[in-house]
Amino acid sequence: RDLHSFPTRRSSDLGTLPDKAIVVRGHAEVETAVTSGGSASVALGVVANTDAFVGATAKGSLTLNAVLATSNDLPLKMSGDTPVLATITTAALTAGKINLFVEYYEGA
Repeated sequence: RDLHSFPTRRSSDLGTLPDKAIVVRGHAEVETAVTSGGSASVALGVVANTDAFVGATAKGSLTLNAVLATSNDLPLKMSGDTPVLATITTAALTAGKINLFVEYYEGA
């Protein structure tokens, strides 16, 4: 999802993980370098744990073709349908596209 259209200091919904999903791994791939007129950072996570996959990462590390591990708080079990979020802080983005790949199993 293109991130440059998201406002500063907001979490934007990227999709939903199903109830009882057990997230075991994943990665984030920067398809378009993240740019900003300020010191922007991006975190990837879920509601109530906005950096569950990737902690706040400064724009300078979000360069074209960068790949980030998503092991911050994994494994992680969802309790209810849970939105996946991109949280942008400090400054607005002027460009950027990050693909988040999440592997999970259906739990009981």
